[in-house]
Amino acid sequence: MKGKYYWNGYPEMNILTLKNDQCRIFKSRYDQNNQFRVYTSVNNNEEIHECFKMGEKYNTVINRWISPEYITKVEKVNEQ
Repeated sequence: MKGKYYWNGYPEMNILTLKNDQCRIFKSRYDQNNQFRVYTSVNNNEEIHECFKMGEKYNTVINRWISPEYITKVEKVNEQ
């Protein structure tokens, strides 16, 4: 068992790989180079949202993202 991670009785399934959905979501959410400030405009109401990028979408939380038609500007938060 040394050096391997076991999950639900499947000895070869390594839960710490990016193939695992939960690991991909965690990495996207907390990666310092994947944090964005997204500006939106809906019915002349402008707002700023702190987001992370999952694929091509800017998410505010894991299961909620901003529709591209409302995005007016995107800035990377941790620009280096």
